[in-house]
Amino acid sequence: KEVYGVTYPEWKKRHQKKATEEQLRLYKESMHLHAKHDSETLKTAVNSSVNKCPLSKRALIRLQAGAFTSLCHHLRIRSDTVPNMELMTISGFCRNCLAKVCVSFC
Repeated sequence: KEVYGVTYPEWKKRHQKKATEEQLRLYKESMHLHAKHDSETLKTAVNSSVNKCPLSKRALIRLQAGAFTSLCHHLRIRSDTVPNMELMTISGFCRNCLAKVCVSFC
């Protein structure tokens, strides 16, 4: 199985580092902000935002796809400076969360 173009063991060797005590503390403090991965909630949120948007459904899908593609590209090229723990602490989601969202929509 490949992750960002390399095998998972190779990716872990290159990028995965043990979290510092400070990162772990910040992660625990921000737990209430983290995304919940309930597929029904995700479907409801997406459907309600689509209905309120004045754009055509096709235009909205293209904009969302572009934003998603841009985010994925950014996270891939910046994986050395944007580790998962920092991403979770700051935004409430990580690369794994993003992958779970993708799987739930597939």
